[in-house]
Amino acid sequence: MKFRNIGINMLLAPASQHVAATGAQAARGIFLNIDGVLHPSTAIETVTPSIKKLRLRWRGELDDLLRGHDDVLLYVHSNWRLQFKNDDVRMALGEQLNRFYAGVTDVEVRDRYQSIQRMVARADLHEHLILDDARARDEFPADCPGLVVCDPMVGICDAHVKSAVQAWLRRTATPRLERPCHQDRTSTSPSARESR
Repeated sequence: MKFRNIGINMLLAPASQHVAATGAQAARGIFLNIDGVLHPSTAIETVTPSIKKLRLRWRGELDDLLRGHDDVLLYVHSNWRLQFKNDDVRMALGEQLNRFYAGVTDVEVRDRYQSIQRMVARADLHEHLILDDARARDEFPADCPGLVVCDPMVGICDAHVKSAVQAWLRRTATPRLERPCHQDRTSTSPSARESR
């Protein structure tokens, strides 16, 4: 999938292209904070400033949850978008999550929630979910729809978080068009009817 630049260190996946490629009818996205969601919030303190050496401990958990939901787009709204280049964030997410990765939210908007709202509008997302850790709770409205708050030491591994993500994936899934049931050709073919 190709991406087009729309700002400094920010990418926007052409949602219509992604939707067409996957056969889905509506775009849906998950917005991620990294620290406290894909690895313990304390992990970054023990790593060199180079993101290239960082391995996100729980990224496989998210990949498992997304299996079978190829129409979902992942956006990073973490402060990582302000500290690292988009390619470095992509590399940290790893090969498995890259197939969902659409980029970071607007780096010119420091407020996470506002950067998410801007991306929802730009990408024409019909459904979205926000995964963030408890430390960022004050950065979102109290009644923020779609916000799933993670324990920063357990992140996406928490059973309640997994359950919330699975419920959202099921609720927002676009039903795939089923092929009509084909009747038994032997019973409806002219020759079969004639032989009766």
